[in-house]
Amino acid sequence: YYNLTLRDTSGPGTYKYKISSPMRIGGSIAYLYEKILSFNIDAEYLNYQQGNVRANDYSFADVNNAIRQKYSSTFNFRAGVELNTSPIVLRLGYASYGSPFGNLLSGQNVRTSYCGGIGFRKSDKIFFDIALTFDRLSEEYYVYGPKFVSPSQLNYKTTNIVFTYGVKF
Repeated sequence: YYNLTLRDTSGPGTYKYKISSPMRIGGSIAYLYEKILSFNIDAEYLNYQQGNVRANDYSFADVNNAIRQKYSSTFNFRAGVELNTSPIVLRLGYASYGSPFGNLLSGQNVRTSYCGGIGFRKSDKIFFDIALTFDRLSEEYYVYGPKFVSPSQLNYKTTNIVFTYGVKF
């Protein structure tokens, strides 16, 4: 549960309010087999309907009702496997981040990630890793609102390559 206090001084005067972010509950399971093979699964429940805005001198009832009507609860899911064939380590992973509008593992506003990587451990103190991640997300975008225009379908596809060189001391 996260509370954030913001102060807007862009106009005449100041106004103080608090934003409460949604509740998150998560759990993880991992299995390690003889320091050679490992599996892990993470799951996280989020209830976006619990977010709210409040202030001492204004109720924000209309905003909070809109939050409860528009958003829903969802799940985030992550899984990974690692094979350590020293000095080479191989990794694969998958993640799905559910939509605050109700979709869980696929559909609009669900971000899906696939990743793989290889690591080289020359010694206990020096390592080098390369990882490749593919992210996918589809969403509908309204310039003015669904009452006035048809949505544009946006499909995001990103690819990241990450190189890491580490020295432990």
